[in-house]
Amino acid sequence: MHTVLLLASLLVVALVSDLALRSQRRLPGWQRRRTIQGVVLVMPLLSLGISACDLLHVFGHPCFSSTPFWDDLPGSALSLGILAVALFALTWGCMRWALLLWITRRTGERASLPIQELVATCAQRIGTRRPAVRLLVAAHPLACASGWVRPLVLLSTWMVEHLDQRELEAVITHELAHVARRDTLVFWVARMLRDAFWYLPTSRTAYHLLEQEKELACDDLAVAVTRRPLALASALTKVWLQAVHGASSSPFGTAQHLEGTQQQMVERIERLMASSRSSALTVSAPSGVSVLSALGAVETVILLILFAIMACGPLLLLTRWF
Repeated sequence: MHTVLLLASLLVVALVSDLALRSQRRLPGWQRRRTIQGVVLVMPLLSLGISACDLLHVFGHPCFSSTPFWDDLPGSALSLGILAVALFALTWGCMRWALLLWITRRTGERASLPIQELVATCAQRIGTRRPAVRLLVAAHPLACASGWVRPLVLLSTWMVEHLDQRELEAVITHELAHVARRDTLVFWVARMLRDAFWYLPTSRTAYHLLEQEKELACDDLAVAVTRRPLALASALTKVWLQAVHGASSSPFGTAQHLEGTQQQMVERIERLMASSRSSALTVSAPSGVSVLSALGAVETVILLILFAIMACGPLLLLTRWF
């Protein structure tokens, strides 16, 4: 019985997540869609709760005490598998973050004063704290931002040498938009959730959409601050051409935070050239909160229903233990 309920919980989560992803396509703002995608990534945590209850049943038999052995064995194996994958994803995510932090903090050298002042000005205009700036001597384009407690912007010397003042300002503002939106923290958590629930297509789809739309959202925010969409389009074009013809390598990937795939780059450049200012970013905070609350309520109801079917809930477990 526990095996069936665990599989049923995964199926329900997948169906509800699929409906949420379909509905978010009609939402006008980046923040609303990001909220939906984040909730879809979080919803599979429901299966971890069901798995924990199943293991409690196996070791303590607090509910369904008459279930046969053949039901306990596959249910326990499935529960242990789900928990093991989640634990591995958490461990790997922490190791990956620590390695990335160690590399970025030791890569390159402190940027010159004019670059630091330019970054400080851009940070003030976009409304985020002043980050540290490091410059990497490299003959390929590279621009990335990391850190959510102590933000860091890493630029290659190619960017400084080949971009004019307005283009460089647009690129820096785009990277600071990632800092302002806390993309480093969001995507660290999102990657762990994607890896923990890789067996759910909705988790992979939600992460893909989240990753795809973050660059467009940061483009919009950068344009809203600089009011120069053509400067960012020109910088992206130079980066793209260098990436196509340069054939150089980087430990971070060739300007991976600016570039994306060829199709994404073309789409971004066309969007920037087609409009002098973006209106896709204006979103009211209560809308995202209401959507998050609604989906959280749905997940809670599902959890309570499954507990009720199992005749095993938090209160019952507490009374059995104490």
